[in-house]
Amino acid sequence: MAGLGSTAMQRENARKAREAQASVRAELERMLPGVVGNPFIPHWPTPKQAIFLSLRAQGDGLLEALFGGAAGGGKSDALLMAAAQFADRPEYAAIMFRRTHTDLAQPGALMDRSQAWWGRKAHWNGTDKLWTFPSGAKVALAYLSKPNDHLRYQGAEYHATFWDELTQFLMRQYEYVALSRTRRRAGSTIPLRALSASNPGGLSHDAVKARFVDAATRDGRVYVPATIEDNPHVDKVAYTAGLSRLHPTVREQLLRGDWSAREPGDYFRREWFGPLLDPDTEAVPSSECVRIRWWDLAASESDDACYTAGTRMLRDLRGHYAVEHAVRFRATPGKRDDLICDVAKTDGRTVNVGIEIEPGSGGQAQFDALERRLRVMGVRAIGQKPTGDKATRCDPVASELERGHREEWQGCGIRLYAGAWTQMYLDSVEGFPESEFVDLADATSGAFGWLWANGPGRNSPPGEARPPPPPRNATQTDVHPADRPEDSRGLWRPGRWHGRGAW
Repeated sequence: MAGLGSTAMQRENARKAREAQASVRAELERMLPGVVGNPFIPHWPTPKQAIFLSLRAQGDGLLEALFGGAAGGGKSDALLMAAAQFADRPEYAAIMFRRTHTDLAQPGALMDRSQAWWGRKAHWNGTDKLWTFPSGAKVALAYLSKPNDHLRYQGAEYHATFWDELTQFLMRQYEYVALSRTRRRAGSTIPLRALSASNPGGLSHDAVKARFVDAATRDGRVYVPATIEDNPHVDKVAYTAGLSRLHPTVREQLLRGDWSAREPGDYFRREWFGPLLDPDTEAVPSSECVRIRWWDLAASESDDACYTAGTRMLRDLRGHYAVEHAVRFRATPGKRDDLICDVAKTDGRTVNVGIEIEPGSGGQAQFDALERRLRVMGVRAIGQKPTGDKATRCDPVASELERGHREEWQGCGIRLYAGAWTQMYLDSVEGFPESEFVDLADATSGAFGWLWANGPGRNSPPGEARPPPPPRNATQTDVHPADRPEDSRGLWRPGRWHGRGAW
């Protein structure tokens, strides 16, 4: 009898355990829909990822949420988990974005990781970059490398859009796709979501910070911060050791996810450049400025080597300066010269190429070889041997920058264009001279020095009226026709007015 009683008690305890497990499972499924038992999510989410996956919009609206902040917090995994949450619904359609195809396809990125997660369970169309799940649900992978690439999605409909490294996108790209292309048919219960992940820094750092970090929970937007401490799947010691070698500001951004990290520089400061210029609406025609791309050369591909860096600057007819573009890379001498020529081809023949000539005969021979290649391309190359140390050469740049900021860029200062490269440029030059990588600062000082001596127009003190130019010829175009002197026949000089408003 005792044995039968013990057996009955064991059965009762087993029944209670099953009921408890079922209750827990039901609660998990309620909190994390589409996660429990999902074959397309290979591991259980971390606590921060679980919070991200459990988010819901207020009512039937669109959920906007940002995950991450620090590097190593599991951002890409969080996005892939979210993308697979409703893969069992035949009507489900979603799209995942990176800024460029290279970003999308590099090892460990979305395309590579999705192959590891879904490759044996779903069908991959490499031409269209489209995953089709057994239910018929679809998740596309895409990129928006050009300013108007988002317009390719006119007419598209998605239940969810996912954005890896949101700060690298133009905000108009995000807003157009996330806000206008996210919709569902009447009666559908699939939630509408625009989910993103990003580190601080990048082209749209300020806009993302204002939209999600500073305005958390406002307008239904949510920010879920996560650091490497929240991710048990990463070797924390090795990863942290690598991040600790970065510039202090970048280290705080990536290691701690600090959106406010910015160390004031002595020679370059973000605010000294003023509001960023729009390359689409505030470009300067070649006929109204002189341009140069100045290169500071290096010759190694190792991870701790200096960069070969090129800064493109202009000076217009009124003496205004602007940094239009910056690029840097690590490469051996042959590959380096090929890349410099490729950049020169992209810049066009109206952009001069300046090259810092290293001391000794080797530096001159290096310049001569590169100059011949550029001359064949129809590009003018200018060589110059540096004088003084890097800090001394950057003094005039810092002085002009600070003066422009102080006097609100009225006839002086250096402006900066917006682009995917802008944050990289600021991160580099703001660390000068303490940072071990000062190549872009040196390239900027070289470009500024040459334009100071060779640019068009003149530098006028702020507010000083520009005197009318002396009579020249009938093709004079930099003075308004009403202000041109009469010619010998008593007629106004012909021509069109090409003047531009001050920045």
